[in-house]
Amino acid sequence: MDDHERSTLQQTEVGGLIAKAYELQADDRDEEASLIWVKVAEDIWPVLDSVIEGLKLDHKPTEDKVDRSYEKEYDLNDVLSDIDSGLVYARKHEERLEFNRRILDTFDTSKERFQYLGAKQGIAESLNALGRYEECDAFLDEWKAENRDEVYPDVVRLICLAARKKLDEAEALADRMMEVETFNAPGEDVIVLFELIIQIYREAGRMDKVAEAEARIKLG
Repeated sequence: MDDHERSTLQQTEVGGLIAKAYELQADDRDEEASLIWVKVAEDIWPVLDSVIEGLKLDHKPTEDKVDRSYEKEYDLNDVLSDIDSGLVYARKHEERLEFNRRILDTFDTSKERFQYLGAKQGIAESLNALGRYEECDAFLDEWKAENRDEVYPDVVRLICLAARKKLDEAEALADRMMEVETFNAPGEDVIVLFELIIQIYREAGRMDKVAEAEARIKLG
């Protein structure tokens, strides 16, 4: 079997697994589907590596370029997102960590904001779920330092603190965010931030702050 035949076989096998995962999800058999996504998370990389090698680039490709470079029955961006969701469902935190690190190592995400944010979030949440809190915090600090105006690292930090049951620390961060009068960040990210802040204040019983945060969302 030559390299082309091997690559074609790998694509066919992975495509079959992906189709099966979607079939199971359509039947609300999410647990079974998640186990298939765990396998796809590993098996899809030889396919993508082969496609990328065939592009003969001297730089990392975007996911969109790779997606348009070979015939298949699925959208690559959707599949990568669904793999991540499957790994979350299956509680495969180590595998999710490596999967999202590989996304950042493989693709140029500089112009693919949602893929970049999703991979960063996946790394932080995986470290957090594994109990590697110092690594998680350092990763979030480094992410925030890339662009101080970016609020998504704060969103993920709130998620991680809540998962640790560190309500006091989550409240303190929420309070700091509430002190910011204007955010130089995408509006949808700011809304997500304040929705999380509302959840944290509600859990803490600070209903006055809940009302204040809700007002911030309405003001935009």
